[in-house]
Amino acid sequence: MSWSTSVLSSVSSDTEPTVVISFDSGKYVFNVGENTGRAWLSSKMYWRKTKGVFLTSVGTQRGSGLPGLLMFIADGGISNINLVGPRGLTHFLASMRSYLFRDTMLVKVTEVDTMSVPEPIFRDENLTVYGVPLSANTSCSAELEGLGSGGLETGKRKRALSPESPSKRTHIEADDAHSGNDLSVRERALQPGFSPTSLHGDEAQEWRRIAVDSMFPYSSRSVQAVASTQSKRQIKQDKDKNGASEKQMVVAPFDDASMSNDQPQTTFSYTPGLSHGSQHLPRFERGEFAETLCYVCVGPRVRGKFDARKAQALKIPKGPLLGKLANGNTITFMVDDGKGGQEQRTVQPEECVAPSEPPKVVIILDVPSQAHIASLSSAFDLSPLYRQLRSKSNDEYAVSTIYHLCGEGVIEDVRYKTFMNGFPASVHHVVASREHSADPVTFKTSLVNQLTLHQLDEGMFPIPQFHLKPRKTLADVPDLSSNTIVMTSNLYISVRPPQPPVSEEESTYGRNLYSACTSSTPIPLTLATADAFETAKEKLRTLQSSERVSRPGDDVVVTPLGTSSAAPSKARNVSSTLIQIPRWGNVLLDCGEGTWGQLVRLFGDDPRCSNGVWQALRELKCVYLSHIHGDHHIGLAKLLAMRRKLNPPPTEPLYVVGVYAILLYLRELADVEDLDLDREDGRGIVTILSDALNWRNPRPYGSDKMSEPWMDFKLAQSDATKMCQSLNLKNFITVDVRHRTRCYGVVLKHHDGWSIVYSADTMPCDNLVKVGMNATLLIHEATMADDQADLARQKAHSTCGQAIKIGHRMNAENIMLTHFSTRYPKLPPVALSDASPDTASTQPNLVLAFDHARIPLGEMYKFKTYLPAIEQCFSDIPDEDDIIQ
Repeated sequence: MSWSTSVLSSVSSDTEPTVVISFDSGKYVFNVGENTGRAWLSSKMYWRKTKGVFLTSVGTQRGSGLPGLLMFIADGGISNINLVGPRGLTHFLASMRSYLFRDTMLVKVTEVDTMSVPEPIFRDENLTVYGVPLSANTSCSAELEGLGSGGLETGKRKRALSPESPSKRTHIEADDAHSGNDLSVRERALQPGFSPTSLHGDEAQEWRRIAVDSMFPYSSRSVQAVASTQSKRQIKQDKDKNGASEKQMVVAPFDDASMSNDQPQTTFSYTPGLSHGSQHLPRFERGEFAETLCYVCVGPRVRGKFDARKAQALKIPKGPLLGKLANGNTITFMVDDGKGGQEQRTVQPEECVAPSEPPKVVIILDVPSQAHIASLSSAFDLSPLYRQLRSKSNDEYAVSTIYHLCGEGVIEDVRYKTFMNGFPASVHHVVASREHSADPVTFKTSLVNQLTLHQLDEGMFPIPQFHLKPRKTLADVPDLSSNTIVMTSNLYISVRPPQPPVSEEESTYGRNLYSACTSSTPIPLTLATADAFETAKEKLRTLQSSERVSRPGDDVVVTPLGTSSAAPSKARNVSSTLIQIPRWGNVLLDCGEGTWGQLVRLFGDDPRCSNGVWQALRELKCVYLSHIHGDHHIGLAKLLAMRRKLNPPPTEPLYVVGVYAILLYLRELADVEDLDLDREDGRGIVTILSDALNWRNPRPYGSDKMSEPWMDFKLAQSDATKMCQSLNLKNFITVDVRHRTRCYGVVLKHHDGWSIVYSADTMPCDNLVKVGMNATLLIHEATMADDQADLARQKAHSTCGQAIKIGHRMNAENIMLTHFSTRYPKLPPVALSDASPDTASTQPNLVLAFDHARIPLGEMYKFKTYLPAIEQCFSDIPDEDDIIQ
């Protein structure tokens, strides 16, 4: 049996480490940080046959890509997935119930508490996985006493845990659905005045499990429907003339036809008569639980080879007895005794079968700080099983590879190096350390586009920030094993048969891209594109020769960070737009997964830089979240987690404006990870209910929701006033638009006279026109091409032409189109020549949004000149799969 490990992504500005263990019959994914789905889409690896997802910690660093990945693999046809992680995992997943729903997949959740010991926490035909909890608590030895004895199967523990115990396994099996505890929770939910927050202990955990089961109500009928949809997509791809690749068009579960926008958006009624899903989950108290969970993954024991010659010499008859012996059983048969008679012969398996091969072992260690090293060392010293893995005379197991996810200072700590060197010299050590890793651009297609357009306008299309050399090198760390290497994306190690690590070398094309970034030699353009660029520049010089009167607001910079609809693509991230108001601060319009990485690529992460990402984050005053669909807000938690790292801490609050479902999700998520909500000093996160800022009247919710203290409309309006003062805004008005869930556009009016209107996701909407009249800039979604008007209406989206007409009716000075379907991997098919020469000067300036395009309001007019050249450029750019070999 052959199996291997590979690195899907490593530490970078875009991603966190994700390791995949692969067998012919299954894949096992370890950690799903932000952009895991997009990294998978951009790699040569496939998600099919994924059986398990394992998190080393619960929170944004290791798990913020989880909702996207679950949608990704569910829509890829996987009907059963195991989700394993530390305590708090069920709460973490249940908090996503308002936007994560798939009835084609069953998710089985297993939590591992600090008291778990060396017994399998997961097992199937390929892997047996053990969990090693780590804590930063220096007095960890008492918690680890239970590890003092026990081996592979017979470990003793400090306290007994049944397989269904909340500390060990949190999924309700079908046979357990009518347990007494389960009925008790459901019965209590039917009582007047019930609130889930009144539940504690096992009952609280049971409620969370019910929530998770309601998110994934697996049914065979749904699976058949998905299979039919995938078959139709394959036929569509065969006929498609746009030339999108297989991953972009067919099997990518982020295709518009299968995204959450087409699924029921909430599943608050778990069972008939139980309808409290929109209320706050039972409070989760972090307490003294393990901060990280490491994994010891033991592969199958492979029987030795059968020696046919020895079998023949022993006169074993052909037939079933040979198979029985080969399977490890003792056999007895009759043979000629050489004297004309018969005698009985017994043959043991070891007489004809070589010794079995020791199981191969892969270990994933997550050590976030030097304070965790003592806990790790104690775990491996006290457990006979783990101690055996480090023995250099170990014949029972063969450790192949150890992945080290190291926080700052860990890999250089003498104690950690001593721990590493305790393993046999043959072990491969793969280290993921931000201090010791380069930061290449993960998404090459996006880089190609930016480098090409950079030759059209260097200021508008800046080169993404990256570095190809680490700040420190592992070679400078003394006393490391000679088999220690840095983790890089696409690193591959064959575990059986054992082979040394193989790194995917940067292609010649990729090296040329980085060379173009750092030298005066740009990437080559086709003659047609070069001519189109020069023509556009000449027209712009002519246009700029006429005197333009500068106006207040001209220096306000609009930067799309994500311009894809529903799901990321190789070239575009999901929804987010940054507004920088000089001297006042920044506003973020939506915050899809990967927004933090996009900000780092835009500004760079050098903390010493006065205009780097940390300063941009410090100046961020408002994050506006339009609605509950995941592609518009999943990146927020990561952003808030990074804000907590600001040093010195922020001196002003960050206002987060959103609908009830988003603010509830954020507060439940804050139960498992501190996100600085409602700090007493007023410098943390202040939430504002967007319904309270409605242009007509505040839109109420049901009484069960309005009871929350943060649902107070007057408080929200008061906080909104403070937010406007901090940004020098005259108004911040939400506008109910036409989508498939409660969704708001927003109108920002500044005291300097300029205004920006953001449509969010919507069909053409009269409300937006009324409130946004005479806008300086309209940012409008343009999901579909004009020939897809019926499909746009079904999905409650707009076509490009409809968005432009809204801008005309609004008398907007500039129109920026964004939120493009992944059907259009390069450019959306926008009609660029609708305006006649006589009326061109009176038409709004039309802008197509590109990730990382930095466009001041005073320079929006340039895009009208650039559009024909950009269209020519993208018609000449080959697909990434055709050029990166």
